[in-house]
Amino acid sequence: MIPLLLLLCKTGMLMALLTSTDRTVTVSKNLTEQVKTNDTYCGEKCNVKCHLQNQNLDVLPTCLPKTIEDLNLNFNNITVIGIQDVVYLPKLRILSLSYNQIREIHWRIHVLPELESLDLSHNLLSVVPKCLMLKNLRKLSLAENPILLIQPFAFSCFPNLVFLNLSSTLIGFNSFDDIQESAFALNSTQAQEGSLKTLELLDLSGTYIRCVKRSWSKDLSNLRELHIRKMIRMNVLEDELIAWFPHLERLNCADSKSLVKIRTEIFQNASNLVYLDFRNCSIKYFSPWKISSQSLTIDLRGNPLLCQCELDWLVSKNTNLSLTR
Repeated sequence: MIPLLLLLCKTGMLMALLTSTDRTVTVSKNLTEQVKTNDTYCGEKCNVKCHLQNQNLDVLPTCLPKTIEDLNLNFNNITVIGIQDVVYLPKLRILSLSYNQIREIHWRIHVLPELESLDLSHNLLSVVPKCLMLKNLRKLSLAENPILLIQPFAFSCFPNLVFLNLSSTLIGFNSFDDIQESAFALNSTQAQEGSLKTLELLDLSGTYIRCVKRSWSKDLSNLRELHIRKMIRMNVLEDELIAWFPHLERLNCADSKSLVKIRTEIFQNASNLVYLDFRNCSIKYFSPWKISSQSLTIDLRGNPLLCQCELDWLVSKNTNLSLTR
């Protein structure tokens, strides 16, 4: 009987030892997996370029190397971007944070001195983010954010922007004063220039603005392209665009179903204009004007134009006019 008890006791000790060993192996395996997970963030794949889309991240990884120039964090769950998240990335040139849950950005000191492109589209920002200065930033996208209005000097920390996307925001939803006077002016204490003279492309498509106002357009004297597609409340285009944007080359108003009237005289002195896009609007009349540019293409497809004699000029043998119909 006693030998049997000893045998059972030894067997129990052996099973306990085996169980303990299995547990140890399991822990070691989990630790290995964690190391591998960190490697996917900070390993060889994150040297100069680092693409971490769809990783369910709610903060920026702290192990990112200082060598990174291109960081893509699209489709994650990040809510706040603080100084501590980017202060150690001095060489970063491209930062993509689209499709997150970002509500706030806290950059109150000089950060990201080499940053050229910043994509904050499809987030939850209610205002244009503020910072001390991003002198090298050329491209900024704030599309698909719940921004209601643009306040004066809103872009003072981006003094050298070339491309600005504000499309599908809520600008103008609650007020006629959607883009306030001096919205694109620069605070003289921060920037050398008094306005965004570097800006060449502005996208306001899918917003609620009713017209283009001189109060804010006067600070965009070198604008080349204006995109006001899919406008919700813009019924008439009669603003002095060429007077305010003397270098305008392309105007895109496509798919603005509420747009019924265009005062074509506004294009009279548009010597740089090369393309007008009015596809799928609700235009019935399109009066002639003296085209001053060497070559102009007009797209009028999808409009209920009334057949009138004054439309003859569109199909005449005008050497500097090309009609897409």
